Amino acid sequence: LLPAIASASFKARRFVPDLLTGASSMLFDLAPDTRNEFLDRWIDYLAFALSGLPADGTVGAAVAYTLGDLHRPNSVLDYPVGGSGAVCEALAASVSEKSGCDVRTRSPVDEILVDERGKVEGVRLGDGSVVKCGTVVSNADTWTTAAK
Repeated sequence: LLPAIASASFKARRFVPDLLTGASSMLFDLAPDTRNEFLDRWIDYLAFALSGLPADGTVGAAVAYTLGDLHRPNSVLDYPVGGSGAVCEALAASVSEKSGCDVRTRSPVDEILVDERGKVEGVRLGDGSVVKCGTVVSNADTWTTAAK
């Protein structure tokens, strides 16, 4: 393993500028003579865990930083009980309870309803039902929210 690390480190010098802004799949090119399926899948998994995209769509700096964190003394890789969906459900329940508002999960929105002045009136859900409200908080990306 040490020769592979040394080889990758030496080769990394020419990749570093691109690795910081390029796809994390470039990590695979650092030591092509020592590639194996497990390592390829591990880096691809880390990329997906960070961004929801495979390694060729995730910035390399994020994966490299995470790999560094995983190799610090006493580091662990933990996941919430029930998965990341359980975190969303707990957050929704807490916000609903403390603010008195209605937080819905797993409720795709087809349209944010606005009046002629551009003021929010509610949302039309994917099932066709309408929820009237004066404020909408979206967890979708900016482009999807603006298009709705």
